[in-house]
This record gives sequence, structure tokens and C-alpha cells, in this order.
Amino acid sequence: LDHHSDTAGRAPQNLKRTEPVRWCRTGGADTHTKLPSRRELHDKLMTDYHKAKRSKAREVTKSMKDMVKAVKEVENERLHVLRGGSTSIGKTAIEVMKDIEARGPGRHTQ
Repeated sequence: LDHHSDTAGRAPQNLKRTEPVRWCRTGGADTHTKLPSRRELHDKLMTDYHKAKRSKAREVTKSMKDMVKAVKEVENERLHVLRGGSTSIGKTAIEVMKDIEARGPGRHTQ
């Protein structure tokens, strides 16, 4: 392997896993130390992620069920008021206006 350059024409690559030995150009004694395993940390993070994902899915499902229930209640109330005639519509309108006034200025939404 005698060549006019140490890398035989290729780009030099420094080996950082060995310490130099005088009889070998690329190194000798293996000085590589493995990093501690992060498997436990990774497993914990993934477990927490999956728990949070399931929790969020349950929360979204509950929220959707509550919303559907609220919409059905509003729809049932609307049908009840409309079936009651103009008197029922007038009473409901007055109740709504009283609720709005009771909440105070600038607070017209629930």
C-alpha cells in the first residue's frame, strides 16, 4: 500500500474511535465508549404519548357527545316553542331578553 499520499488519493477521514499506535497508520487500541442506552427514556416517552393520545380521543368523544346532546335540547325547545303558537313564541322571546339583560352589557353570549 505504498502510495505518495497517506490516503491513497482519497479524502482523509479521521478515526476518532482509536488512539494512534506507531506501527499502524489508522490507529490501534479501541477507545470507543458506548453512550448509555436511552431505551427506558424512549419507552417512557412513547407510553406517555400513547396515554395522552387516548386521553385526548376520549375527551374529544365526550365533547362531541355533549355538543350533540346540547343541540338536541335546543332543537327540542325550538320545536316546543313553535308548536305553542304566537303566545309561546312571545313569552320565550321575553325570557331570552331578560336573560340577556341579567348578564349585563357586552355579555350577550353564553
